[in-house]
Amino acid sequence: PENFGTARAALKEAIAKDPSDPKARREWAWFSVLGWVFGVDYPPVPQKEIVAQAIKAVQLDPADAGAHKVAAFAYFFTKQLDLFEYEAQQALALAPYDAELQAMLGALIANMGQ
Repeated sequence: PENFGTARAALKEAIAKDPSDPKARREWAWFSVLGWVFGVDYPPVPQKEIVAQAIKAVQLDPADAGAHKVAAFAYFFTKQLDLFEYEAQQALALAPYDAELQAMLGALIANMGQ
C-alpha cells in the first residue's frame, strides 16, 4: 500500500506527457480499480474518474482487449452491469484465446450468477 500511490502517480504523469497513450490510461484505470476494490489507495480515486479513464483508453485503442477488460471491471464495480457485459463481450471477442482474460472476466460473470 505504501508504494501504490507512487506507482499510480507515475502512470498519471505518463498520461500528462502523452494524453493519446491508451496503455498509460488503461494501466492507470486498472491500478485505480485495484486500489479502490482492495482498499490500498488512499484516498481512493473517484469512481467516475476511473470509468472515464477506462473508457478513454477504449476510445483511443478499440482493438485493445485489455482496455475493454479494464472498462468491464470499472463498470462491474460501479454496478453498471449492462455496460460491464458489453465491455466483457468486447474483450472476449478480441482475445478469445487469452486464458487470463477468460478467467478474470469469467469470475465476474460467475459472480453475477451467469
